[in-house]
Amino acid sequence: MYKKIKFTEKVFHALFLFTNDFNREYYIREVEKLLKISPRTAQLILEDLEDKGIIESKTKGKIQTFKLNPSEFTKRYLAFIEQYKTISFLEKKFLIKEIIEK
Repeated sequence: MYKKIKFTEKVFHALFLFTNDFNREYYIREVEKLLKISPRTAQLILEDLEDKGIIESKTKGKIQTFKLNPSEFTKRYLAFIEQYKTISFLEKKFLIKEIIEK
């Protein structure tokens, strides 16, 4: 039996950050400010993504940074995220959606 993938809008937006620059590292406070969420929520999202193997972390002094894990599994998640971004864009831009369909 398949295990359900639990994604929320906040998780999608966190992954969007990593798709802007695949080599960029983020720390918890930075994700919190960019997504306008609490530090604890940012931490939970990043830890969950790390547990899934999508991102990896390393500690620099007292700061823990996160970046994409360069694996085939991560590429599949990113393809899913790109599809979601496209669908979200087309829902907002109805005229473009109609042009594409014609």
